[in-house]
Amino acid sequence: LSLSGQDIARRQRQAAAAAELRAAAAAEPPRPAEASHPEPLRKVGAGLQMDFGSLGVVRVNLRPEWSPTSFEYATGVAAARSNTSTVYRLEPGFLIQGSLLARGVTPNSKNPRGAKVMERGEIGWAGGSKGPDYFIYMGTGPAGWLGVPHDGTVWAEVADEASMLVVEKVSKLEVPPTPPGQMHILATRRLIGVAPWDPYPGWPPRERLLKVVGAS
Repeated sequence: LSLSGQDIARRQRQAAAAAELRAAAAAEPPRPAEASHPEPLRKVGAGLQMDFGSLGVVRVNLRPEWSPTSFEYATGVAAARSNTSTVYRLEPGFLIQGSLLARGVTPNSKNPRGAKVMERGEIGWAGGSKGPDYFIYMGTGPAGWLGVPHDGTVWAEVADEASMLVVEKVSKLEVPPTPPGQMHILATRRLIGVAPWDPYPGWPPRERLLKVVGAS
């Protein structure tokens, strides 16, 4: 069968369009293989986070093996997700101190002596008490003067160096003029939010804080 001029032109246009599509497909970068649906993340620990507002968030690994009743109290405060906890004492390079509080949470009932010497980034109850006043130790070496093992209860540790930088920023908030040898106390207690935080595999990596080898 002979083709008319119109048929020939139409077939030429179709062939040209197909050639353009093949060229475009060849130029397109290969698509990555579609990832399979990841398995649900598994908890590897329990923690809480302390929200200091514009200064940042401090992530905390709770250590139930150091003080089970402190663990129960801290997880209860975190579960309440309230903004009633505070920070009020600031000693740069040494510690920050505050109160861990939430309405309706049964107070901690025991304050066992620390299992070890206290080290940088660890959290204990202030003044040898059962709480609710806590402090985060910022010193670069073991706090041997607080007892070996620690005279009070240690119940948690800051989870990573990014969180320790937040602790450092908090410690440098302005306080009223203070006589030598006296505690540096904020003019007004600063409220902080406390909520649960669950460490998961791979985030954040469980960093080794700058502690003393053999002390942990």
